[in-house]
Amino acid sequence: MRFRLIGLGLLTACMVSACGQPHQTDAQAAEKVAQLTSKEQPAAFKVQQCYAKACPVIAIQTLQTSNPWFNTWLNEQQSVVIQSQIQANKVALSLQPTIDAYVQASTRWQKEFAGNLSYQLSLHSHLVQQKKQYVLLMLGLDTQQGMIQVSDRRYFMVADLSQKKRVHLPDLIQVKEQKNSNVMIQQYYQAWLKEQPKLIQVSAPKQLVWTQADWFFDQTGVGLHFRSSEVVAGADQLDIYLTQQQTKQILKNEVYQTLFL
Repeated sequence: MRFRLIGLGLLTACMVSACGQPHQTDAQAAEKVAQLTSKEQPAAFKVQQCYAKACPVIAIQTLQTSNPWFNTWLNEQQSVVIQSQIQANKVALSLQPTIDAYVQASTRWQKEFAGNLSYQLSLHSHLVQQKKQYVLLMLGLDTQQGMIQVSDRRYFMVADLSQKKRVHLPDLIQVKEQKNSNVMIQQYYQAWLKEQPKLIQVSAPKQLVWTQADWFFDQTGVGLHFRSSEVVAGADQLDIYLTQQQTKQILKNEVYQTLFL
């Protein structure tokens, strides 16, 4: 795999005439974003409403960083990942309600049959790298839920600290390169699809839906990550790596300079 883990701007509204300060560009604001410092620690939550042997085993390693917004955002992303394991899409995006929903799902499973074991979940968080305002986060998941066991499932998210939001790859692509970037990605997808079993090829979508997909950046380019069975049930993991030239071609110039120069 090409992806190598080296170590697994706020726009002011003021104009000169309004408040005596010059208007900042995104690039100028990004320069002021501080480098994150982080410390690994167990996440704070309680496993409630269960009995000793019936309680699910839950271990979550989180990060306490120097950026309060990022800490809250990380908590939300952890909640999204855990909720996706039990299809709990109506639970508040914070850790304790998410854990409560997970415990309830485990309890329901155990009540179905006396021999059913409680759920198990392990989630760890890793700040992969930061390039000015862009922070690449990876969440690694291991679970045992009923008959389904998942090992080392990875989720990638990119946060923009200056705009205080998660960004997806299309947000950073030049308008004139939107169609071209799709052509590139579909070509990679078709090459991957040809390597899949015939049954997968028949049931897989003709076009890859990628605009909301997990993405990452490494030392030379950007890529997309699809977990096993995410594209279609039974399919292998799909990782698409754009070359350095392709990456430079499609990204907005200021984004490319931030990530790779």
